[in-house]
Amino acid sequence: MAETRRIDELLEHMLRSFSEFIAVLVVDRSGLLINARYRASLDKNLIFDLGACIAKIYGEVSALSCNDHGCNVERILIQCRERHLVIVKVGEAAVLGLLVTPKANLGMVFIEAQRYANQLAGIL
Repeated sequence: MAETRRIDELLEHMLRSFSEFIAVLVVDRSGLLINARYRASLDKNLIFDLGACIAKIYGEVSALSCNDHGCNVERILIQCRERHLVIVKVGEAAVLGLLVTPKANLGMVFIEAQRYANQLAGIL
């Protein structure tokens, strides 16, 4: 229970601290949504679909790019006109997904995403 509360607080802090963040999700590698926070303007059903997609994307990219090379995918960026999706590895069990506005400073997003991913890895 304390673990869930700490994740809640961390995701809530992320969303409050950065106006460019539209949604933040923590998903296990099988696609199960562990926790999420998102702006009221976002459709709740999109969050569940996005959670499953984030795990699938991370798994596929990892398999394609690293299987025979012994590397680990740390971060993935998908840029679209309306929003960007950043996926960051959270330890061995989960990934952090950030849906951000196109106006977001991606360098800052990467730095903050990694910082929060490290904190989440300590919780999970």
